[in-house]
Amino acid sequence: YKESDFSEAYQEPSNRGSGDTQTTQTIEMIDKKWPDGTKYEGMSLDGQFHGRGIYTYPNGDVYTGEFRFGKIQGEGQFNFTNGNKYTGSVSENKMHGKGKMILASGGHYIGYFSNNQFHGEGVLATPEKVRAGNWDRGIFIN
Repeated sequence: YKESDFSEAYQEPSNRGSGDTQTTQTIEMIDKKWPDGTKYEGMSLDGQFHGRGIYTYPNGDVYTGEFRFGKIQGEGQFNFTNGNKYTGSVSENKMHGKGKMILASGGHYIGYFSNNQFHGEGVLATPEKVRAGNWDRGIFIN
């Protein structure tokens, strides 16, 4: 098995084009590194991250999961250098939707996120206390 065998064999249909001509797009597996320490290993479509992959940020944070047309989108997991871990829905390169955050401090949050913050219904359990209810951009409201 060679990596190129996969990219040559796996093609997704495209609705582009007209008439009887059917255009196909090829999903490729790539392993790319940038000078600032950013890395991406995973699937690519037309030069954009697309499918499953692993993205390492310059600061060492790592995202593993789904990408769509160059953006973190779908379901995935963030492992942060501060020890926090997030698993759940992601959209537009951010934690967004239902997910779980395990805190390095020993607590965890299960609920909804928006724009990388607790937002909507959720439960934050820390060694000191439990807060269950609604959150607004990271602030517990009731």
